[in-house]
Amino acid sequence: MLVTAERDNLLERVRDGQHTLRTISSAQLVSQTVSVTTLWLSSVLSSLGDLQRRGTFVAGVGDFRVTEQTMDCAGRVLSCIRQHFLPTPSVSPVSGGGVAISWNLNSEEIELIVFPNDRVLLSKMEEGELTQDPIELGPNEYSKVDSALGEIMAE
Repeated sequence: MLVTAERDNLLERVRDGQHTLRTISSAQLVSQTVSVTTLWLSSVLSSLGDLQRRGTFVAGVGDFRVTEQTMDCAGRVLSCIRQHFLPTPSVSPVSGGGVAISWNLNSEEIELIVFPNDRVLLSKMEEGELTQDPIELGPNEYSKVDSALGEIMAE
C-alpha cells in the first residue's frame, strides 16, 4: 500500500469495549507496511516516534516538539523512497516542530528537513560542505529524495 495524500488520514476502527475511531498518521501507516529489507525505514520511523514523544520546549533556545503535521509529511516523503538498502539515517529535531533526517555515505550526505505546513528541504553535502543550495520540494517532488539517495548509493 502506498501512502498518498488521499490516504493520509486513514480512519481505523478500534475495539476497546465500544467502537471508537482514531486517526493513523502517514508515518504510522508506513511503519505498518515495512518489510525486512527496509531496516533503515523501520529505524527512522521508530526514531521519529521517539522524538515526537520526548520533544520539549527549551526557553531561549527553541521549540523541539515534533508536530503531528510534520510526522504526516515525513511519512509521505519517506514512502517515496524506493531504495531498500540504505544506511540508517540520523534523525534529530529542528526548532519549530520539524525534523532533520540525514544519510551519510562515505564523504557524502543527503539531508532532508521536514517542517510543519508540508515544507520540505533537500540538501546534498560532500565532506561537510554544501554542494548545492537546499531545494524546497513540493508534494509532487518527493521522489527527488529517492533520486539523490540513488546517486550516492551508486558511487
